[in-house]
Amino acid sequence: MAGMNRRFQTLACALIFIAQPGFGALAGTEPPEATRGVYFSEKSYQPAPLPRFAEIRDRLPSPLFEERPEWVSMYWKSWELAFKNFHEPAPGSGYVLVNHLATMGEVFRKTGTVWENYAPDAPAPGRPAKSDFVGWSGIGPILYLLEFAVGLKPDAASNTLVWEVASAKPLGVERLRFNSHIVSLKAEPTGGDGRSLKLSVASDGPFKLVVRHGGREETYPIAKGLHLAIAPGV
Repeated sequence: MAGMNRRFQTLACALIFIAQPGFGALAGTEPPEATRGVYFSEKSYQPAPLPRFAEIRDRLPSPLFEERPEWVSMYWKSWELAFKNFHEPAPGSGYVLVNHLATMGEVFRKTGTVWENYAPDAPAPGRPAKSDFVGWSGIGPILYLLEFAVGLKPDAASNTLVWEVASAKPLGVERLRFNSHIVSLKAEPTGGDGRSLKLSVASDGPFKLVVRHGGREETYPIAKGLHLAIAPGV
């Protein structure tokens, strides 16, 4: 138990350090002053505030050791510091998507492999980082493929899957795990102008599918089984 307590205390302290600006300097991952920020200097980025800590606290994981008030206080303080320093790009800027994949591609060309993690503001592996290690480095490309190329945006809390179909060619995904469901979807342009879509949806459970295409939005209540539909465009 003493060893577990020490590990928990170390984790809480690490969260506080990570949440603060300049953590990269403490960890030794920042590039030299002369080159810092050069890689992203021409990228468009406008910070937008995320929900405030007080608004989202009830949705965060509870502390593991509630019998130690000083550790509980440290735990919540780490989340508070993190939310004060989290920012996200302006909607539609493509900042995260383009730069993340470009960085991975450039490092792969230089080193011939995928790394466990990457430097925060330079096209280089993190320090420390293990080579030939896909792990969570594979999450980003897969996530961006599903969200931006296929156009899927799941909302598990409302059991809703939004599908923004922008491609003029057939596309879809098989065996997508969504809110404890396994879902396969396919969209094929139909009609002379290709504005309508022929939809094929298979699911092992019910959910709401919202399809956005051609300037229109259609909502489909999906039950267990295979479903075919036509989504009209403008």
